[in-house]
This record gives sequence, structure tokens and C-alpha cells, in this order.
Amino acid sequence: MAHFAQLDDNNIVTTIIVVHNNELLDQDGDEIEQKGIDFCKSLFGQDTNWIQTSYNASFRKNYACGGGTYNKELNAFIAPKPYNSWILNEVNCKWEAPTPIPEDGKIYMWNEVALSWEEITNIAQQPYASWILNTDTFVWEAPIEKPDQDKPYAWDELTISWKEITKEI
Repeated sequence: MAHFAQLDDNNIVTTIIVVHNNELLDQDGDEIEQKGIDFCKSLFGQDTNWIQTSYNASFRKNYACGGGTYNKELNAFIAPKPYNSWILNEVNCKWEAPTPIPEDGKIYMWNEVALSWEEITNIAQQPYASWILNTDTFVWEAPIEKPDQDKPYAWDELTISWKEITKEI
């Protein structure tokens, strides 16, 4: 599958869609980006602006993300700047802190006021081996969403799934 990003007039990514590879094939069976762009325009209008992005970042440096930009000079997608102090590395087109994160195995988050990395020490213990730490909230989360937030569920680590708690009367 091919991925295409829609850009606004400022080259900001507004939409990302998946297009079947068949839509990119020319008469010789070669994938042509322009054919994918033409397909996207046929769906969303000729006045729209599309460019192909690579899910595994094999071209254009990074996979496009909503709110990110496409830099034509660098031929790269760039994520939104996370902090005002961070600097764009023009080789990999990723934002970097003004000082490198410590590499001591601890968990850190950037403090923009102090312009430094601060160790996160108040993270709860991982409740299950399959759960993942959300690095935005520093809360452990199940690898799949609970089916219904209004019903009681228990996590089953053996099946990696939620089991509804039912009480027989």
C-alpha cells in the first residue's frame, strides 16, 4: 500500500490516506508517484495538493504526520516542533534538544523552562508485561483499548485481552 499526504498552502500536512499500489502502476507495471497524486486529486479535487510519504521512512526522511510540514528544499517531512528551544537536524530532519538526553537507562522528559532533561522518578510499576508506557502522560496503558468504558473489565495477561466482569445472580 502507498501512503499520500495532503498539504495545505503552507505545506502543512492535513490528511494522510492509504492508496492501493495498483493506482500507481503505469503500463509497464512500474509504480509512479504522479499516478498516485492524480488518483488522490480525482477523489478530493484537482485543487488539492498531494505528495507520497513512506510508512517506513524509506524516502522523504520521515513518515508524514498531521500538523507536520513538508520541506521541499530538504525533500522531507518534518514533525511539528516539540519545544521552542529544539533545533532541526537537517540530515535526518528530526528535532533535537539543545543538549543530548542522558544515556543512563533512566526515563527523562524535557523541561523547556530550565532547558534541561529531568529524570522522571514517580512512574508507577508496570502492572503487566504487555502494557506500554505512554511517554506523554507517563501512565501505563494496555496494548488494546478497553471495549466499553462504562462496563467493568479485568485485564487477562494470558490472552492479552480484556474480560468483562459479570456477576451471576
